[in-house]
Amino acid sequence: MNPTDNEQEVFPAVGTDSSADRAQRVRAIYQLVDDNDIDAAIALFADDAEYHRPGQDPLLGAAAIGAFYRSGPPFTKAEHVLSPVLVTGDEAAVRGVFHATLPDGTEIEVRFADFFTFDADNRFTYRESYFFAPPG
Repeated sequence: MNPTDNEQEVFPAVGTDSSADRAQRVRAIYQLVDDNDIDAAIALFADDAEYHRPGQDPLLGAAAIGAFYRSGPPFTKAEHVLSPVLVTGDEAAVRGVFHATLPDGTEIEVRFADFFTFDADNRFTYRESYFFAPPG
C-alpha cells in the first residue's frame, strides 16, 4: 500500500466537512500519536494552529505542536481510549483516558477532555486540552 492510500484510510481528504469525517479526524490524531506517527499527526493541523494545555504556554503553529510531540516523554506503550466524538459545525469535543507505560515500567492513566476547531480545509486550527487531576 502506498502512503497516499494509507492517508486516505487514516482520515478523510482535506476539504471534507461532514460531521462523520471530522469525528474520524479527531479519532485519527490520537491513534497517530499512540503509533508515534508524528508527521501524520501534524498533517492534521493547519500551519497556524494553536494548541492550549494547562500550565503551559500555548503552542503556536504546526511546527511548535510537532516539536512538542517529538520532545514528549518516551512511552514504551501509549493508548488513548476515547468516548464518542461530538461534532457540531466546525467544532468537536471528546473525552477519554490516556494509558501509558514509561521506560522504567511505571504505568500512568490520565483522564482528559479535548476541544477542536476546524478550518475550511478540515484541518485543526485550535485544540484545547483539560486533564482530570485532584486539586492541589
